[in-house]
Amino acid sequence: MRKRLFVAITPPKDKREDVAKLINAIKRQNHEVRWENPLNTHITLAFLGSIPRDLIPKISDALAKTAAKFPKIEIGIGGLGYFYNKREDSIVFLDVIDKEKILREVYKDLFHNLSEQDFFISSKFAP
Repeated sequence: MRKRLFVAITPPKDKREDVAKLINAIKRQNHEVRWENPLNTHITLAFLGSIPRDLIPKISDALAKTAAKFPKIEIGIGGLGYFYNKREDSIVFLDVIDKEKILREVYKDLFHNLSEQDFFISSKFAP
């Protein structure tokens, strides 16, 4: 059996509440958009794809090593954008302000730790 997985960082509750306020302001403009729960807001680092369940413990170990190295990350919220798709749902996103470029370092560490477990993700970073 397989599981679709991605790696993401959950921002602190106050940042997710800021996103909720922004979404509510957009909703009041009466756009026909299906919104996800703003408390599910996350920063995607990597899409892993459809993974056999027996690999999940190895992936989890790699993630734990990276998380231990970067216990706290300071970021801000930037502008609003979207990925338009005619055939599927389009995606609305907020830019991440990462002045220290720490997310790039997190990604490099994650890439390294997953590679040690013989699991490879794209070397291109684009959260």
